[in-house]
Amino acid sequence: MTTDLAVQGGGTDVESQDRTVEARTQTPAKKHISQPIRFTDNPKKRFQRMTSRYTNVLQSIEKALMLAYHNDGRIDDRAVVAAIQSILCDEAPEHPPAHVVVDKLVQFGNQREDVTEELWRDGLRIVLESIHNHSPLRRGNTQYLDFISQFV
Repeated sequence: MTTDLAVQGGGTDVESQDRTVEARTQTPAKKHISQPIRFTDNPKKRFQRMTSRYTNVLQSIEKALMLAYHNDGRIDDRAVVAAIQSILCDEAPEHPPAHVVVDKLVQFGNQREDVTEELWRDGLRIVLESIHNHSPLRRGNTQYLDFISQFV
């Protein structure tokens, strides 16, 4: 513990100043606190970080999507987008098929104790971008879901 000895101790002014400087420069043995992973709003950096270091998070998200899709025939790419957006905005989805997807994503996210909420959300953002790249998002379209079924 660092203390200001000049305030606590007596002695001459010079001695007190020397002890104060010495006490302030001493650091406790266990002072180091590891810094959390820094997340960015830059989509390119987020994509690179997630696809190079956290593919297992993306795979968990895609597996949750596939299970929801196979369990409920009403789920299409638009329902997946609605579900992910509702999670990212902390809102309940408006459409019933999206509820199924939200439930499955939350279930998988809760099972991943090694993944922070912020990391999970970054994974959801990457998947959301991928859906926009692989699907026209028309009603009933499952182009993205069909695409990821090759890999999951």
